[in-house]
Parts: sequence; structure tokens; C-alpha cells
Amino acid sequence: MNTLINNLLIKPEDNIHKALSIINNQKIQIAIVIDNNKKLIGTITDGDIRRGFLKGYHLESEVIKITNKN
Repeated sequence: MNTLINNLLIKPEDNIHKALSIINNQKIQIAIVIDNNKKLIGTITDGDIRRGFLKGYHLESEVIKITNKN
């Protein structure tokens, strides 16, 4: 996998803070959630994070709770 893609990858158990860092540090403002077998679970954008905060999640919450699986 190329470096750009690797910089976008995140695991479901990682926290929202890590996803936010990925989104802020890349030109493509998205994080890609993959499982241990590198299978796509979903994506996270800044909008997903904002909606998560409105639902009561915080920076230490797991990203799987806000992952867009559609």
C-alpha cells in the first residue's frame, strides 16, 4: 500500500482523537476504518466526528461508534 493510504488507516478500537489527527494532517480529509484483516469497515469525516460529539461521544471514545458504514 502506498504511503498516502497508510496515513489514512485507523482501527475500530482507536479513539476519536486519533481519527481527528488523521483528518487534520491529510489533504484528503477522511479516515478509513479497517479491521485486523485489512478489510474495510467504513469511513470517518469531520462531519461524523461532529455528530458523534453531539451524541455525547468524546475524544477518547472508540471510532467504531462514529464510523460511517454505508
